[in-house]
Amino acid sequence: MANFANLKDDKTQTSLGQFLGIAALAAALLVWSPATTAAELAPLTAQQLRTMMKSVPGSETKVTVVNLWATWCAPCVKEMPELVQFAKKYSSRGVRLVLVTADDAEDRKKAATFLTKEGIDFQAYYLAEAPDEFMQPFIKNWSSVVPTTVLFNRQGERSSVWAGEINFKELTKRVESLLKTDQHARLKTSQLERTL
Repeated sequence: MANFANLKDDKTQTSLGQFLGIAALAAALLVWSPATTAAELAPLTAQQLRTMMKSVPGSETKVTVVNLWATWCAPCVKEMPELVQFAKKYSSRGVRLVLVTADDAEDRKKAATFLTKEGIDFQAYYLAEAPDEFMQPFIKNWSSVVPTTVLFNRQGERSSVWAGEINFKELTKRVESLLKTDQHARLKTSQLERTL
């Protein structure tokens, strides 16, 4: 074993230090594997959702899709790949997907890990109040079914509700309709402003 304390030559010490640093880095890279950390879920109440949906003038959000789901719900798990596909297709067009898990505190980590594995790269939420309390402002007679998906227009007004599993084709059809309505309304507003 070499006694590095007895080395007097600065060039030798520097070269040896560089060599050891490179060797340590190489060893670390050999054993390193990418971490699969779960996304952080944030708490969400109905009031916070309402505030989030209030369109700020100049905001790019035209449609908000809220999906209440849970890891223990088979249809929820089944529809998630289609929701991920939907989010990727429509996020650049002003459509925001808000995923809210109904999982209890013990299962939130499981929910976050599931979302990460599904490729969710945006903020997701967990219910910060009872499910009925959360849904009541948006659906008066909510059937307590998950998944439940609700579409809102730019002004935060409810447009559509699904109780149960959704499919990409139907969701796309309804969102496209809302986007066209929004575009038409903005065009009329613009024309009205020009005449004033």
